[in-house]
Amino acid sequence: MKHDYAVLISQEMIEDLQNYYNFEDPDIAFMCALEDFLEKKTIEKVNARELIAAAHRSKDTFYKLYGSKKKMVDKLCQKVCDFWGSLWTIENGKIVGRVDAKVVTFLLTWAELFTNFRKMTLQHMEGNIEFYQAEKSHLTEGQLEHVQMNRFVFIRYGIKGAIDSWLHSEKRNFRGLDETAEFIAREIKSLEKWVNGEFEKA
Repeated sequence: MKHDYAVLISQEMIEDLQNYYNFEDPDIAFMCALEDFLEKKTIEKVNARELIAAAHRSKDTFYKLYGSKKKMVDKLCQKVCDFWGSLWTIENGKIVGRVDAKVVTFLLTWAELFTNFRKMTLQHMEGNIEFYQAEKSHLTEGQLEHVQMNRFVFIRYGIKGAIDSWLHSEKRNFRGLDETAEFIAREIKSLEKWVNGEFEKA
């Protein structure tokens, strides 16, 4: 298989998936199997039996963990969403991020390896009204000003745009140097200051 995680994914990537997305070993195996199938067909046309066989896991493991294909997709996508939701916290009406170079490197590598699964996750987020309601509640309870909320939503989903741009460009910045994860992390930190209005005070 093209995305057999035992062959393709490094031990470091496996550890990152476990640490950042809280994935367990079967989660990683089923995500890899699903990535392969999504290259050829839609999620609706993938059945549980072929996923189980491709992931090299038992039927008992699949049904004990997930119960159904739909619940598996929901669970895996939710773990990804939970991580995205944890990237920023709100302290005293200010956005405080933890988007360092290691986090950005993980996001870029994951997005590059799992293009189809990432698209499916984004579709899941778009159709998940509870996800957006929880986020709005989080921002409101954090007492962000309206302009801050608008800016935060802009950069939060602009991160997806930054990753897409990085993946599909020649990866060059204005000085002709490769854009590193450190470079992107610095840009995100600058946007974080903009959300908090620090540039306006200068």
